[in-house]
Amino acid sequence: MSFYFAFLILFVMVSFFLFFSRPHFGDQMGDKRKKFLIAYFLAAGADWLQGPYIYALYETYGLPKSDIALLFISSYMSSIIFGTFIASLADKYGRKRLCVLYGLLYACACLATLINSFDALLLGRVLTGISTSILHTTFEAWMVHEHLKQPNHYESVGQTISLAVFGNAIVAILAGSLSSYAAQSYGFTAPFITSFLALLCCVYFVTVSFNENYGDSEVKVQNIFINALSEIKKDQRLPLIGLPQSLFEAAMYTFVFMWTPLLQENAGEGQDVPFTLIFMCFMFCQVIGSFLYLHLVRRTTAENIARWVYIISSFSLFIPFFFQNTPLLLLSFFTFEICCGVYFPCIATIKSKYIPEHTRVAVMSFLRIPQNVLIVFILMKVTSFENSTIFLICFIWLGLAALLQNQLEKGGHHYHSTLSSPT
Repeated sequence: MSFYFAFLILFVMVSFFLFFSRPHFGDQMGDKRKKFLIAYFLAAGADWLQGPYIYALYETYGLPKSDIALLFISSYMSSIIFGTFIASLADKYGRKRLCVLYGLLYACACLATLINSFDALLLGRVLTGISTSILHTTFEAWMVHEHLKQPNHYESVGQTISLAVFGNAIVAILAGSLSSYAAQSYGFTAPFITSFLALLCCVYFVTVSFNENYGDSEVKVQNIFINALSEIKKDQRLPLIGLPQSLFEAAMYTFVFMWTPLLQENAGEGQDVPFTLIFMCFMFCQVIGSFLYLHLVRRTTAENIARWVYIISSFSLFIPFFFQNTPLLLLSFFTFEICCGVYFPCIATIKSKYIPEHTRVAVMSFLRIPQNVLIVFILMKVTSFENSTIFLICFIWLGLAALLQNQLEKGGHHYHSTLSSPT
């Protein structure tokens, strides 16, 4: 009963925010914003379509758990080894081109997943890792470049990502329903075929709608990576952005792995847990967080908001280490998801301020490496720790993120606010 009561409360809260919290976005980025959001929803929706059934499909292929774990780890390793460098090419060859490449590579990954061969599945996971790196850097970089042409662009970036979080939550619910119908009607391969079609739509839309933009199209390929590492070394604020981001997002992805087994363990053997309903509650929480950010940023800086997001989220994931009460667990999980809704527009705003435009994607890609390393660590050690211990690790990561964010706030606020090329 507590699950359904929680869903009702969150539904009322979201309705309140939608009807009584109408932030003004202005129209200076209207056309560009719409293009970005449509492309992003297609790209993210294709990802959501696959998520619920990837493990189940591997099981139907008869793969042992050790091989399945290896496939998941290979995706994150691919993101570290290949994704970092391929995504970085967007600064020279164009963000639009890399967004198209995302759709093509991920579509190939979907096709590889349909083949019951470990080698084909491994190739699919490698391509998935590369695609994920592009998704989480290049789309945002294209959007930020277009915003930098406008006045008040930092505020506008946060508004756009807030809308992206809101829409992504709706897309996740719709994609989950569609993939569930497809899997039940046509088997576990059907969600991947559906995702393949969504990716082709994404490729087409980006091709006809995006204009091309660059970081520095004249730079030599080898200098893309050298320049990015040089910027990270030269500007100490960049690691103070990237490390908290990696710690938070590693905790977030770990939470994605762990919330279902923890609730099932707490409910007891044979007890049904309404996971679909809880997932919908999580998405509603992110909607609340995205709107909450728009109100908070009017009163304080994104840097200060991020610090409190890290603090509150750390304590929300500390609760499962001590308490196994289901309503209290749900409260802590919902609080964390609200923090996620605040986090994404907040971190996008911060990155748009501090990361230099000429090497934006490359820097963003390198800053994501610690996140993938931490996730690989958890995946390799997950069977060695109790569920509650993993949440304690997440609490420590988020506490460190808050401390690092506090150092960023002390470091001053000189921003990279122009589109000029490096000197």
